[in-house]
Amino acid sequence: MAEFMIVLLSLSFSGTFLFAVVYIATRLLRNRLSRRWQYYIWLIVILRFLIPFAQTGNLTNVLFRSVSEFVQDSTDMSKRQIMEEQTADAAAGAPAGISDTDAAETSAETMKEPRRIMHKDTASADTKSEHRIDAAWFLFFVWAFGAAFCFLRKVTAYRRFIQYLNDGNTEVSETEVLDGFSVCKERLPVKRKIEIYRNQALFSPIMTGFFHPCIIIPDVTIKTDEAVYIFMHELVHYKYGDMFYKWLVQLTICLHWFNPVIYFLGKKVNENCELACDEKVIGELNGQERKAYGDALLSFMKREKVYENPTASLTLSEGAQQLIERLGAIMDYKKKTKSGLFCAGLLTVVICFFFVTLGAYAGKKEPAEAVEAEAAVTDDYSIINIDNIYYILTSDADIDDIPGGTATEGFVEIVLVKKSGYASIGPFLKHNFLSDVEKQCQYAVENGHLSPKEAKTIMEAAAEIEDSGFDIAGGLDALDSLDALDSLDTLDSLDTLDALDDSDSFVEKWNEGKASYVQSCFYQDPYAIALGWNLRDHVLGDLQTVTQSVTLEDGSKMTVYFAEELKKYVDDPEVMQAVAKLISQVKEDVANDEFRINNMISPAVEKPVIVNLIYIPYEEINDFAKNAYRRGDVGQFSYVESELTDEIRESYIERAYQEDKIDFFCILADDLPQEKRDEYGWKCYEEDKVGFFCMLTLSEETRQEIRKKAKQDNKIDFYYILED
Repeated sequence: MAEFMIVLLSLSFSGTFLFAVVYIATRLLRNRLSRRWQYYIWLIVILRFLIPFAQTGNLTNVLFRSVSEFVQDSTDMSKRQIMEEQTADAAAGAPAGISDTDAAETSAETMKEPRRIMHKDTASADTKSEHRIDAAWFLFFVWAFGAAFCFLRKVTAYRRFIQYLNDGNTEVSETEVLDGFSVCKERLPVKRKIEIYRNQALFSPIMTGFFHPCIIIPDVTIKTDEAVYIFMHELVHYKYGDMFYKWLVQLTICLHWFNPVIYFLGKKVNENCELACDEKVIGELNGQERKAYGDALLSFMKREKVYENPTASLTLSEGAQQLIERLGAIMDYKKKTKSGLFCAGLLTVVICFFFVTLGAYAGKKEPAEAVEAEAAVTDDYSIINIDNIYYILTSDADIDDIPGGTATEGFVEIVLVKKSGYASIGPFLKHNFLSDVEKQCQYAVENGHLSPKEAKTIMEAAAEIEDSGFDIAGGLDALDSLDALDSLDTLDSLDTLDALDDSDSFVEKWNEGKASYVQSCFYQDPYAIALGWNLRDHVLGDLQTVTQSVTLEDGSKMTVYFAEELKKYVDDPEVMQAVAKLISQVKEDVANDEFRINNMISPAVEKPVIVNLIYIPYEEINDFAKNAYRRGDVGQFSYVESELTDEIRESYIERAYQEDKIDFFCILADDLPQEKRDEYGWKCYEEDKVGFFCMLTLSEETRQEIRKKAKQDNKIDFYYILED
């Protein structure tokens, strides 16, 4: 809807500009241009207000797109400041970030980068983006209401007036009047049958009707020569379709009711309409007849009243000021010279040139344009492997643009890194790696998350990664299918597969204290807080942090580390109260073995670090989650996921499963009842969704059943995942 409103505003902008050009031109060359030219030239302006189709290189499109891209770039820059500090666990949808020693140090290095901190008086760039979308819908409804009201008001007034006239109309039967009317029709010529009526309610002749036109004259005595001029004037209106022209103007006014210039345009068209009609009529008359025509205008002007509705009819006489102008034009009438015709032709070409070059907003860049625009930054790239995350650096990106994080154990991920941000896909197993990458790229392109050029670059890089013989933790490299196990007599002897995995067990590292840093997202009304704890002393020493002592609920004090950009908030009592309450609760949960990461017990909370903070009133949680899901921002969604009702959470997980959003599925799956998790386990197995399957903690009974079936079905991925 934002696109629609931008197009509408661009039409109003370019139409207004073209109106100014035409108005100035007609004022300067008024006496050199015919009245009819001055009347019909406004049609080009009206079309500029109405036609949204234009070349992408037009001035209005360049201006509006530049403004739009400036706003988008500002938003993207803010989003990048937020997103570049998220770990790959959050990006991939892991429930929390648990790293080994190397990963913890990598995370620490990443945390040196500036962070975008959210607080109660600073909205995030994404939230602002959603507010812009909401504002666009609000503006659309305001515009639509105004346009509908304006249109219905005009149509209603027209219908009432026509009904009012029909009730008082009587057919003209005088022979001399009808004969005079026939002569006028032949003189112009007009072949269409047009009725003539009298009406006591009128003081000036008018023409009404689109499909059944008729001329209505006052029910008074009218001289024969006056009647001729009446008929000539009204028949000229009919012959040149002035009624349709005027309604086109009224429709334009309804669409652009918010633009004051459009009302002035309507006034100019009405004025020029009568002047153009007079010019055409007097062009058929001699000098004496022109004087008589002017007298007829004065005669009807003396009868005073005219129905003031420009959409209802076409009248012979208007207000006094315009009448003076019309009489002056009649007396000064001269046939236009060749120089005048040349001037009109040249000016028409100039105005048409402005019509094309002004144009209108052509919308966002088409895929072909986007590909061309990004070709310079995606044709050349380099690949860096950090802990099984393969970063594809485009030509405009460097090592500082790489976001931090680690891949889920046993998987690899791919991250396309550009200067303006990054896009990640995965996780993937090596089995069917290229096929799975292609599927995710195709999905991302179809949903606008990647451009075709970016998807092509990822596919080329994925082929290089596979050709390089990359190693995936878990030993799947040694097996292409379960046929390789034919030498083993029984399924139980598959336990010897453990020997194929020469990497240290992550659980063993955890238990040995080699992987101790924990970071997760929590909601403590009214804040969403990213809290980490247990960073090594040497890592904390390298970070840019500030400290503040807080009093926990048990009365003890604890030193809390805050990211550098949070330093102005450490003295905020409301923020510190929320932090103290959160840490107290987490400490209690850890002590009671109620806080686990990947089904492993968390170490005690020491050296807590506040990484991020977002102000989210409790009543706005559902909207925040909805907007985060719509944007595909799993990091922000995870802040409030725990606060959603069971019904809403289950609707999100089903939606994430159907839409192949594995990251959202992952953070939602842990909170499912065991029965529901087992149900999704079988569903993932039947539909070959290995990535989703990996995110589920299944009951032992279901694990054994699926493991047995995987052996029978030769599904090595599922079999190995369920290996004890």
